Amino acid sequence: MSDLASRLAGHASATALLEGDARVTYAELSDRVLRTAGALQSKGLGNGARVALLADSTVDGVVSYLGVQAAGMVPVMLSARSPLAELERRYAEVVPVFTLFGASVECVLPEGVAAFRPVGSGADDYAP
Repeated sequence: MSDLASRLAGHASATALLEGDARVTYAELSDRVLRTAGALQSKGLGNGARVALLADSTVDGVVSYLGVQAAGMVPVMLSARSPLAELERRYAEVVPVFTLFGASVECVLPEGVAAFRPVGSGADDYAP
């Protein structure tokens, strides 16, 4: 995780992401990614654990993807637009240990699947 922070350190105030009128600096991105990674690691999930991502092309999606990678885990992209039967099939195939989804994503998940939002999403900050 510190590798990401060191790579972004020289660009702290530069714009990393734009979403509508919102601007996210590299410092803000790094903070959210590292906090999301730390939250995942605090759950005792090991390196290589699969984490499902139900995220769209938003800041939350980027934070989720990078946070999972920074935690040493494997992001598995799934589509929130998939019908429930398709999501159930995909969950059975990849057996993710966790699910992260963006603030703008709404979908019906298979029974028993716990889902959380990434840190800083502005909705329900990742707080399992």
